[in-house]
Amino acid sequence: MKMRWAANLLAVAAVAGGIGFSGAAFTANSANPSNDFSTAAVFPSVTLTDPGSALRGTITLDATTTGAIVSVTIQRSLAGAGSWTDVCNDPSSPYSCSYDTTGVPDGLYDLRATADTGTGTVYSAVVTDRRIDNTVPTVSMTDPGTPLSGTVSLGATASDTGSGVADVVIQRSPAGQGIWTDICTDSSSPYQCASFDTTSVSDALYDFRAVATDVAGNTASSTVTNRRIDNVFPTASLTDPGTPLRGTVTLDAGASDASGILNVKIQRSPAGAGGWTDICTDSTSPYSCSFDTTGVGDGLYDLRAVSTDNASHTTNSTVVTNRRVDNTVPTVSMTDPGSPLSGTITLAATANDAGSGVANVVIQRSPAGQGVWTDICTDTTSPYQCANFDTTALGDALYDFRAVATDVATNSASSTVTNRRIDNVAPTVSLTDPGANIKGTINLDATASDGGGILNVTIQRSPAGQGVWTDICTDTTSPYQCASVDTTTWGGDGLYDLRALATDNAARTNTSTVANRRVDNTAPTATMTDPGAAFGGTAFTLSATGTDGGSGVASVKIQRSPAGQGVWTDVCTDTTSPYQCVTDTTAWGGDGLYDLRSITTDSAGNSTTSATVTNRRVDNAAPTAGLTDPGSPLRLTVTLNATGTDTGGSGVLNVKIQSAPTGTSTWTDICTDTTSPYSCSWVTTGVSDGGYDLRAVTTDNAGNVTNSSTVVNRVVDNTAPTATNIQTGVTGTTAGLPQAGDTLVFTFSEQIAPATIVGGWNGTGTQTVTVTMDTGNHLSITGATLINGFVTLGGAGYVQATKTVVFSNSTISQSGASVTLTLGTPDKPQFLQTGTAGVTSWPVAAALTDLAGNAITTVTCLETTPPVDAEF
Repeated sequence: MKMRWAANLLAVAAVAGGIGFSGAAFTANSANPSNDFSTAAVFPSVTLTDPGSALRGTITLDATTTGAIVSVTIQRSLAGAGSWTDVCNDPSSPYSCSYDTTGVPDGLYDLRATADTGTGTVYSAVVTDRRIDNTVPTVSMTDPGTPLSGTVSLGATASDTGSGVADVVIQRSPAGQGIWTDICTDSSSPYQCASFDTTSVSDALYDFRAVATDVAGNTASSTVTNRRIDNVFPTASLTDPGTPLRGTVTLDAGASDASGILNVKIQRSPAGAGGWTDICTDSTSPYSCSFDTTGVGDGLYDLRAVSTDNASHTTNSTVVTNRRVDNTVPTVSMTDPGSPLSGTITLAATANDAGSGVANVVIQRSPAGQGVWTDICTDTTSPYQCANFDTTALGDALYDFRAVATDVATNSASSTVTNRRIDNVAPTVSLTDPGANIKGTINLDATASDGGGILNVTIQRSPAGQGVWTDICTDTTSPYQCASVDTTTWGGDGLYDLRALATDNAARTNTSTVANRRVDNTAPTATMTDPGAAFGGTAFTLSATGTDGGSGVASVKIQRSPAGQGVWTDVCTDTTSPYQCVTDTTAWGGDGLYDLRSITTDSAGNSTTSATVTNRRVDNAAPTAGLTDPGSPLRLTVTLNATGTDTGGSGVLNVKIQSAPTGTSTWTDICTDTTSPYSCSWVTTGVSDGGYDLRAVTTDNAGNVTNSSTVVNRVVDNTAPTATNIQTGVTGTTAGLPQAGDTLVFTFSEQIAPATIVGGWNGTGTQTVTVTMDTGNHLSITGATLINGFVTLGGAGYVQATKTVVFSNSTISQSGASVTLTLGTPDKPQFLQTGTAGVTSWPVAAALTDLAGNAITTVTCLETTPPVDAEF
């Protein structure tokens, strides 16, 4: 009964204490078997320390326990969700954990601790609605503008969606240094420093920032950089423009300020009046004005500059006083010197100025009406004059004279006297040279001048050197000219003198002569040289002839045109004989038919066009060339065949077949054929035996050349072969005794055609023959043509008397210039015996030829000696 009550009491106590239980929470005490609870028991429990709110970053969570505890686990759940996640587990007291809150989203959370008693779990009370806030607030510093002066308000905006904004601190720092000083702290919106006294800091550039901190301690900042504080007034100065002033003048001012100059005004006031009027405003340095002084009345003025900085502070410069404006020109009058003028004279003028005063008077001259003025003198004091003007230093002519008065302000006025004549000399005249050669209708021109004026100019001609003058024309007005003079009426081609005779109004005369000018009205000759029916190439020479009996040939031009079109294009112009040009016909516009002509022009300008050479073909397309391989070797007279075609239109001129010693480039013509099919009879006996390369060379009628592919190393062999030696070889066991395997080697001066040794043989492999030996030391061969009869072996006694031995399975083989006879097995070896030493005689078969077919010339060949030995 006591046990049931005790269990019920424990359960009630657990519920009352907010402690959850699972499993057996209590067992009987062995020291109190009656389960008498008169002794107090310590029940297990766990309590979570409230971490507060809001939470950020890594925090420490603590729990305390009573009773016997194995470990403590701290858990979290979204607020009110009851879905618990372990934060950490601690097996020993004091129970705590470091909790990185950045591992979960911001929001409200419930927290609790659970304790493992070893026999069950107990739970702490839940700490509810604790906010996690790891998100920084937003903040924006309000730009205060620049420059700043006096007392200003600095503000910022800030917000935080989590724990809320705790405060905003507004700070300042020297620009770019990041050394921040608090100006104010505001904990409620709108966040501002309402009265920031900028005079409490030095004028300079500053950065301003707002630092917002939320309740969880997260911070963010916003910075506005390079805002100027300016409480110092600008400087101002005006450059003295001098005096007097006239027209449009430039006024210059200076100004400076740490915050920058907003603008500079330049002002004027009547001298001493202090009534200022703006002349101009300039907002960029250098500060200047164009002051149109004609917009104000002449008189004395004061000037100043007024600078305004970007903080609206204003400074006046020192006043530049009593500067005169003078835009009124002086008065001036040129005294008339009369006309005509000669010798040394005085030129004078009068002038005055009511403003700044006369600075000087310049007296000038100009050819009448031209306005091209030259100073005669300058006078700075009245009376104004040039006392000694020498008119003889000028040419006779009409002149204008003027006086130019300039006041101190540089205003000027002038007075002019026009068309006053200077006349000191006789007229001048110049006949314009018509050129060394003249023809047809020409203009003859002359120039003349005189101080008193020209009455007329007469142009005349005379046969060269005779001085018999004939008038061509007389002209009374400049320009002086005989227009359209027909030189064909002068009495024929030849040399003439020409002159101009000028008469002035005072009857003075002068002449100008041009001597030995040729009249040439006869056209030259022109002939185009025919270049042939076809031509081409990049450097083809075209020629022409031209002659002229008068002024001489100046040039010969050669022209081309597509045949029959008459559209002429210059090929070249040559000025020296022989007249020709080297032309690149590949640039003419393509192969085809062309017409050609020449134009001869003489030095007088007469020209003649030659008769046209028509339908001459330009062909720059290379022909084709091929050579048929004649084979090798070659002897006597052989026929060489070639091919050649031309696509350029001019046709094949010829095909040459050439030879060169193999491996060289020394080509020699064998023959030239002008008609297809192209072939040669090459007499090879005309060249040395040896290897030759062969090619065909096609030339078309335009001179284009193509070489065929080369047929290389074709051997010419016209030398008859000779037999040079005959030798035996011993392979048997007994020297001097004919046996199977012994050899007899026939040596020639060159390789023998195998088919002349054995019909149809190509020289490869072996051929079976029958060898017969008899008592007379004769060796004959059946099945091969090598011997004209039989070989007489040197010495004697190889076959017993009256006996004959046949080697029926003997063979012959060829290697180069040698033919080897190898003895087969003898049919009667008992008849063979060792012979004596001697010289073998070989009557050579006349049917043998070399590879080229040359017949052998040696009739009998003896074995070379020494030594003299027994055969085999």
